[in-house]
Amino acid sequence: MKKNFFILFIFLIFSGCTANKGSVISVDDENLTKSDSVTDKDIVDETSESTDNNVVVDETTESTDNNVVVDETTEPTDNNVVVDETTESTDNNVVVDETTESTDSDVTQEEDNILKNGGFENWTNKIPEHWNGSSETISDNAILKYTNNTHSGKNACRLKVQSSKYKRFSSEGIFIKKGKIECSYWVRGHGTIRPRYYNETLNSYPTEYPDYKEINSTNWEKLIYNFTTKADGKIQLVFYVKQTQSDKDDIQIDDVICITK
Repeated sequence: MKKNFFILFIFLIFSGCTANKGSVISVDDENLTKSDSVTDKDIVDETSESTDNNVVVDETTESTDNNVVVDETTEPTDNNVVVDETTESTDNNVVVDETTESTDSDVTQEEDNILKNGGFENWTNKIPEHWNGSSETISDNAILKYTNNTHSGKNACRLKVQSSKYKRFSSEGIFIKKGKIECSYWVRGHGTIRPRYYNETLNSYPTEYPDYKEINSTNWEKLIYNFTTKADGKIQLVFYVKQTQSDKDDIQIDDVICITK
């Protein structure tokens, strides 16, 4: 009796173990199947997504488009054409070139010139006509006709005052109305010069006048002297000259023009 019971107990235990083993195998198969399914899906999704992204955001293509749009070589070329500094500089040189011998503006001013013989073309007894005014202190032999490399025309005027004390070279008296006067002149050589006017009517000099200008060049330079008279009358244009040097033929002046403003 006990033996039969023991055999039955062993049989039940064995049967339970077999059933549990089958369940484990079944679960493992399910897990394996599920795992396989997820892996396939993930592989398909990642491949598709990666492929689509590569097509849409192709970095090589985008970089190429950007290079075409913002081509840095083309942009500076356009800027150079628009703000060509060489052209601008050339225009400026034409307008303010002080060594230019003749311009339309000079021709117009010469026509309006209230001075006579400002270009020193006409001389009588070795003295330029319409100069040698009453306020002049320079000696006649220090006023020389100059024909070598004039600013314009055939003649200029050379002034020789090699001492440190100035001498005056002046025009004859010119009648003017009160107002503003602009006097321009061209100068070169080696020495010191400044302009001033003398009021012949009042027998006086103005209290304001420009400083001396030191000249040391074989190139012609244009200088301008502006002043204002308070009453009608006669004036003389006066040049104060000193310390000239013979290495550049002392001081030479040419094309003196005075116009009313």
